[in-house]
Amino acid sequence: MLSAGDLAERLDGRLSGDPRRKVAGLATNGLAGEGDATVLVGAGLYHRMMTSRAGLLVAPLGAPACDRDTLRVSDPIAALVGMASYLPLKRTRQHERSKREPRIHPCAKVAPSAEVGPGVVIGASSEIGSGALIKPDVRIGDFCSIGDKVVIESGVSIGNRVSLSAGTLIGESGFAFHLQNGRWTRIPSMGTVVIEDDAELGAACVVARGVLSDTRIGRGAKIDGQVFIGHDVTIGSDTIIAAQTAIAGAAFIGERCKLGGRCAISEGVRLTDEVELSGASNVTRSLDNAGRYASVWPVASRSSWWRMVAAVRRLSGAEKIGSLGR
Repeated sequence: MLSAGDLAERLDGRLSGDPRRKVAGLATNGLAGEGDATVLVGAGLYHRMMTSRAGLLVAPLGAPACDRDTLRVSDPIAALVGMASYLPLKRTRQHERSKREPRIHPCAKVAPSAEVGPGVVIGASSEIGSGALIKPDVRIGDFCSIGDKVVIESGVSIGNRVSLSAGTLIGESGFAFHLQNGRWTRIPSMGTVVIEDDAELGAACVVARGVLSDTRIGRGAKIDGQVFIGHDVTIGSDTIIAAQTAIAGAAFIGERCKLGGRCAISEGVRLTDEVELSGASNVTRSLDNAGRYASVWPVASRSSWWRMVAAVRRLSGAEKIGSLGR
């Protein structure tokens, strides 16, 4: 346990508030309590500062003034990396839950080869397949189907009537790194994964846990096999996603969207409700209007394809394509 003053000195920050405040852990803003520190960046900063339950707020130097104990730093992400070496991460609301035995409903079925960690809750009529690994503090609701060799990392929350097919991994650390002194340093994943009621994920999907918040899959979402969902992503209710789509960190997919197979969604992109993407679409900017979108040309002969490229470049005023192999 450290004091706010200790953290300010170690992180070279400006502390406004009580330097004697004790800080016992590091958590997302939604999970942090009186004894925790949380890192706040991005839009809506003042509102989140004023409504946070965290005892110590870590924010950029330009963060607005407020009557909360606040440590302002030049680089909040670098500060997060630093604090993770001093403070334990808090990923569940009941931080001591892992000291308890798992609670498995009498009507649930757990395969003999499945492993269930301490503090796990498994609801009525849920089924856990062969070789599944359920790590500590996971909550699985009623009538869920967890397939063979599914891995669910610590602290993940799964609603009722959720289906996870074989080989899916829920809650791996987010792919998030910070460049410090010419070297990449992993940013700790403070968040978890929340899968709401009636969602389905096909075989061999990967869902990364959140870094600054939770990764969330909304009610009734249907996700095909081999889909990758990055850290801090939100998938809206009743959205459907076909196989081999990849969604980068902090992207937001609205409700009732339809994503064809092999789509690629860039980091931080936001799709409003009822967006439909044709297969293999590459989305690099946010889409604020509902409708149908595509970004891939249909297959053509090689010579026809190059002629189309040349025509598009001429229309856009680009330079001539020059000599291209046919």
